[in-house]
Amino acid sequence: MTQAQRPVLALGLLVLAIASAGLAVVLPVSRALELRRSIWSGEERLEAVRRAVRDGTGLAEVSVAGLLISGGSTGRAAAELQLKIGAAARSHNAIVRSMQVLTPRRDGVLTEIALEVDLQASTVALRDLVHTLETSVPLLIVDEINIRSSSAAAERRPGQSVLLDIGMKVRGFAAAGERP
Repeated sequence: MTQAQRPVLALGLLVLAIASAGLAVVLPVSRALELRRSIWSGEERLEAVRRAVRDGTGLAEVSVAGLLISGGSTGRAAAELQLKIGAAARSHNAIVRSMQVLTPRRDGVLTEIALEVDLQASTVALRDLVHTLETSVPLLIVDEINIRSSSAAAERRPGQSVLLDIGMKVRGFAAAGERP
Protein backbone atom coordinates (compact mmCIF):
# COMPACT_ATOMS: atom_id res chain seq x y z
CA MET A 1 0.00 0.00 0.00
CA THR A 2 1.39 3.38 -0.97
CA GLN A 3 1.68 6.45 1.21
CA ALA A 4 -1.09 8.17 -0.83
CA GLN A 5 -3.56 5.29 -0.38
CA ARG A 6 -3.32 5.19 3.41
CA PRO A 7 -5.31 8.38 4.11
CA VAL A 8 -8.02 7.28 1.66
CA LEU A 9 -8.24 3.88 3.34
CA ALA A 10 -8.36 5.49 6.80
CA LEU A 11 -11.10 7.86 5.65
CA GLY A 12 -13.06 4.93 4.16
CA LEU A 13 -12.77 2.96 7.42
CA LEU A 14 -13.88 6.03 9.39
CA VAL A 15 -16.93 6.50 7.18
CA LEU A 16 -17.76 2.79 7.52
CA ALA A 17 -17.45 2.96 11.33
CA ILE A 18 -19.68 6.05 11.52
CA ALA A 19 -22.29 4.44 9.24
CA SER A 20 -22.28 1.26 11.37
CA ALA A 21 -22.68 3.28 14.56
CA GLY A 22 -25.53 5.23 12.98
CA LEU A 23 -27.32 2.02 11.98
CA ALA A 24 -26.78 0.59 15.46
CA VAL A 25 -28.71 3.58 16.84
CA VAL A 26 -31.33 4.05 14.13
CA LEU A 27 -32.51 0.43 13.80
CA PRO A 28 -33.44 -0.11 17.49
CA VAL A 29 -35.11 3.30 17.69
CA SER A 30 -37.19 2.62 14.58
CA ARG A 31 -38.15 -0.84 15.92
CA ALA A 32 -39.15 0.72 19.27
CA LEU A 33 -41.35 3.26 17.46
CA GLU A 34 -42.95 0.50 15.42
CA LEU A 35 -43.68 -1.50 18.58
CA ARG A 36 -45.12 1.59 20.27
CA ARG A 37 -47.50 2.14 17.32
CA SER A 38 -48.52 -1.52 17.51
CA ILE A 39 -49.19 -1.25 21.25
CA TRP A 40 -51.29 1.89 20.74
CA SER A 41 -53.34 0.18 18.07
CA GLY A 42 -53.81 -2.88 20.32
CA GLU A 43 -54.90 -0.65 23.20
CA GLU A 44 -57.45 1.07 20.96
CA ARG A 45 -58.83 -2.31 19.84
CA LEU A 46 -58.94 -3.55 23.45
CA GLU A 47 -60.90 -0.46 24.47
CA ALA A 48 -63.34 -1.08 21.59
CA VAL A 49 -63.85 -4.66 22.79
CA ARG A 50 -64.39 -3.47 26.37
CA ARG A 51 -66.99 -0.95 25.17
CA ALA A 52 -68.77 -3.60 23.09
CA VAL A 53 -68.90 -6.04 26.01
CA ARG A 54 -69.98 -3.33 28.45
CA ASP A 55 -72.71 -2.05 26.11
CA GLY A 56 -73.66 -5.42 24.67
CA THR A 57 -73.49 -4.01 21.16
CA GLY A 58 -71.24 -4.28 18.19
CA LEU A 59 -69.92 -7.81 18.67
CA ALA A 60 -69.39 -8.19 14.92
CA GLU A 61 -67.49 -4.90 14.77
CA VAL A 62 -64.76 -6.17 17.08
CA SER A 63 -64.69 -9.66 15.52
CA VAL A 64 -65.83 -11.39 18.70
CA ALA A 65 -68.62 -13.00 16.67
CA GLY A 66 -66.05 -15.23 14.97
CA LEU A 67 -65.24 -16.78 18.35
CA LEU A 68 -68.87 -17.74 19.02
CA ILE A 69 -70.65 -20.97 18.13
CA SER A 70 -72.89 -20.39 15.13
CA GLY A 71 -76.32 -21.88 14.71
CA GLY A 72 -79.13 -19.34 14.99
CA SER A 73 -80.63 -21.10 18.03
CA THR A 74 -79.29 -22.74 21.16
CA GLY A 75 -80.30 -26.17 19.83
CA ARG A 76 -78.42 -25.67 16.58
CA ALA A 77 -75.44 -24.21 18.46
CA ALA A 78 -75.37 -27.32 20.69
CA ALA A 79 -75.52 -29.55 17.59
CA GLU A 80 -72.66 -27.56 16.03
CA LEU A 81 -70.66 -28.02 19.23
CA GLN A 82 -71.34 -31.77 19.18
CA LEU A 83 -70.15 -32.00 15.56
CA LYS A 84 -66.98 -30.07 16.34
CA ILE A 85 -66.11 -32.19 19.39
CA GLY A 86 -66.91 -35.42 17.52
CA ALA A 87 -64.70 -34.46 14.58
CA ALA A 88 -61.84 -33.44 16.87
CA ALA A 89 -62.12 -36.71 18.80
CA ARG A 90 -62.08 -38.78 15.59
CA SER A 91 -59.05 -36.88 14.27
CA HIS A 92 -57.11 -37.85 17.43
CA ASN A 93 -58.32 -41.49 17.51
CA ALA A 94 -60.53 -41.00 20.56
CA ILE A 95 -63.78 -42.95 20.88
CA VAL A 96 -66.80 -40.83 21.87
CA ARG A 97 -69.26 -42.93 23.85
CA SER A 98 -71.82 -40.22 24.62
CA MET A 99 -72.46 -36.49 24.59
CA GLN A 100 -75.12 -34.82 26.71
CA VAL A 101 -76.20 -31.24 26.11
CA LEU A 102 -76.55 -29.31 29.36
CA THR A 103 -79.13 -26.58 29.88
CA PRO A 104 -78.03 -23.39 28.07
CA ARG A 105 -77.28 -20.54 30.45
CA ARG A 106 -77.34 -16.81 29.75
CA ASP A 107 -74.14 -15.03 30.68
CA GLY A 108 -74.60 -11.33 29.96
CA VAL A 109 -74.71 -10.78 26.21
CA LEU A 110 -73.80 -14.41 25.53
CA THR A 111 -75.43 -17.81 25.99
CA GLU A 112 -73.24 -20.57 27.38
CA ILE A 113 -73.63 -23.87 25.54
CA ALA A 114 -72.14 -26.82 27.46
CA LEU A 115 -71.75 -30.54 26.83
CA GLU A 116 -70.76 -33.44 29.02
CA VAL A 117 -68.66 -35.78 26.89
CA ASP A 118 -67.81 -39.37 27.77
CA LEU A 119 -64.98 -40.89 25.71
CA GLN A 120 -62.05 -43.26 25.61
CA ALA A 121 -58.58 -42.21 24.48
CA SER A 122 -54.90 -42.79 25.07
CA THR A 123 -52.89 -40.26 27.03
CA VAL A 124 -51.41 -38.76 23.86
CA ALA A 125 -54.80 -38.62 22.13
CA LEU A 126 -56.32 -36.90 25.17
CA ARG A 127 -53.52 -34.32 25.25
CA ASP A 128 -53.95 -33.58 21.54
CA LEU A 129 -57.75 -33.46 21.79
CA VAL A 130 -57.73 -30.97 24.67
CA HIS A 131 -55.19 -28.82 22.82
CA THR A 132 -57.33 -28.87 19.66
CA LEU A 133 -60.51 -27.97 21.53
CA GLU A 134 -58.98 -25.10 23.49
CA THR A 135 -57.01 -23.51 20.64
CA SER A 136 -59.51 -23.65 17.79
CA VAL A 137 -62.34 -21.44 16.62
CA PRO A 138 -65.03 -21.16 17.92
CA LEU A 139 -63.60 -20.57 21.36
CA LEU A 140 -64.16 -23.64 23.55
CA ILE A 141 -63.22 -24.23 27.17
CA VAL A 142 -62.65 -27.62 28.79
CA ASP A 143 -64.09 -26.91 32.24
CA GLU A 144 -63.85 -30.24 33.99
CA ILE A 145 -62.05 -33.44 33.18
CA ASN A 146 -62.24 -36.76 35.02
CA ILE A 147 -59.81 -39.49 33.99
CA ARG A 148 -59.99 -43.13 35.01
CA SER A 149 -57.97 -46.06 33.76
CA SER A 150 -60.16 -48.45 31.83
CA SER A 151 -60.89 -51.98 33.05
CA ALA A 152 -58.69 -53.34 30.25
CA ALA A 153 -55.63 -51.52 31.67
CA ALA A 154 -54.71 -54.49 33.88
CA GLU A 155 -54.65 -56.79 30.82
CA ARG A 156 -52.38 -54.66 28.67
CA ARG A 157 -49.02 -55.83 27.41
CA PRO A 158 -45.79 -53.84 27.88
CA GLY A 159 -45.48 -51.11 25.26
CA GLN A 160 -49.20 -51.11 24.54
CA SER A 161 -50.95 -47.79 25.18
CA VAL A 162 -53.69 -47.72 27.80
CA LEU A 163 -57.14 -46.46 26.90
CA LEU A 164 -58.45 -44.08 29.53
CA ASP A 165 -62.10 -43.52 30.41
CA ILE A 166 -62.60 -39.76 30.26
CA GLY A 167 -65.48 -37.53 31.23
CA MET A 168 -65.22 -33.86 30.39
CA LYS A 169 -67.37 -30.77 30.35
CA VAL A 170 -66.78 -28.56 27.32
CA ARG A 171 -68.43 -25.19 26.90
CA GLY A 172 -68.59 -22.48 24.31
CA PHE A 173 -70.64 -19.38 23.75
CA ALA A 174 -73.30 -18.24 21.29
CA ALA A 175 -74.87 -14.81 20.91
CA ALA A 176 -77.62 -14.34 23.56
CA GLY A 177 -80.09 -12.97 21.06
CA GLU A 178 -80.50 -16.41 19.50
CA ARG A 179 -83.75 -18.15 20.27
CA PRO A 180 -83.94 -21.57 22.02
